[in-house]
Amino acid sequence: MKQRVKLLFGMVLILIMVWAPGCSQEAGDAQEPGASNSESGDSLDLRLTFAPGQKWYVEMTNDSTILRTMQGQEVKTSQTNIEGKIIEVETVNSDGTAWVHVTHERVAVDGESYDMVNGKKVQMKFDSAAAQDKPAQNEVKALTAILGLNFKALLTDKGRVQEIQGLDQLYEGMMDHLDLPPGFPKEEYLPQLKQMYGDSFFIQSIEDVLAHYPEAPVKVGDTWSFDKEVMQDILVVEKYNYTLQSRKDDVAVIESASEISTTPQTMMGYMTQKMKTEITGAQQSTIEIDETTGWIKTISTREDINRKMTRVGDTSDDPKNAILTDVETTITVTISEVK
Repeated sequence: MKQRVKLLFGMVLILIMVWAPGCSQEAGDAQEPGASNSESGDSLDLRLTFAPGQKWYVEMTNDSTILRTMQGQEVKTSQTNIEGKIIEVETVNSDGTAWVHVTHERVAVDGESYDMVNGKKVQMKFDSAAAQDKPAQNEVKALTAILGLNFKALLTDKGRVQEIQGLDQLYEGMMDHLDLPPGFPKEEYLPQLKQMYGDSFFIQSIEDVLAHYPEAPVKVGDTWSFDKEVMQDILVVEKYNYTLQSRKDDVAVIESASEISTTPQTMMGYMTQKMKTEITGAQQSTIEIDETTGWIKTISTREDINRKMTRVGDTSDDPKNAILTDVETTITVTISEVK
């Protein structure tokens, strides 16, 4: 029963990884944050600007096609997931950091998921922005448990998260919203909830959309890059390269290319078995930043991820003994100020 409930949380979530915690480049001449010389070759110091009471609505839409191959049989599903959140600036510190409230405002899903426990497709359709009753499907109920809940984050002007607060209250709220089976002790599920939605999950949810800024001023044509290790159910290595492509009408356009991989020796649990997992993938992104505010306007991403899982100790190299998952995703992020 516990395993079934845990699967319901993870079944329809596809985590999109777009990080930028570091860079390497030669610094140009400094420029005041938000200042724009779009028609010149001057350096641009890209950074977020904060003001107490300022609110930004962030919406991410993932359109995915998932092809799973198990025991030689292919199962193809597709789905659209939408997540919306409000980032509200509470206080601004002298070092340029700001404490922000992050509130989960919208969850929507439309498409299919594959129930690996029962071996069948599950149709899902729900949008919290529409007026309707609580969804009947357990898979969707799990997603909506976080609606209306919030936490606090200490955010730098480069989009990095330095500290998270308020997760204990958020967990309590999620437990209250969960529709667990009758007689299921919620206190026994809390450790699993914290494992799935730990600090790193919420940090990534912010940095996925904000942490793309170079540490030093850049000119058109300049590049910066970083490598990062991300721990999800396995250790993932990400390598990103950015280029300031153009500047026009107070909008800076950044192109990003990335590679995502794991080592084949990484081990993880799958159902009751130990599996060896290998992930490879690539992303191409275009990011538009408002030079006046420093805030991102849009991100458009194309992502291809391939995942191979084999039983530990299996040396047959028989494709039928592997579980293959190929995911093609188009990701769109929009950020707008709430007046």
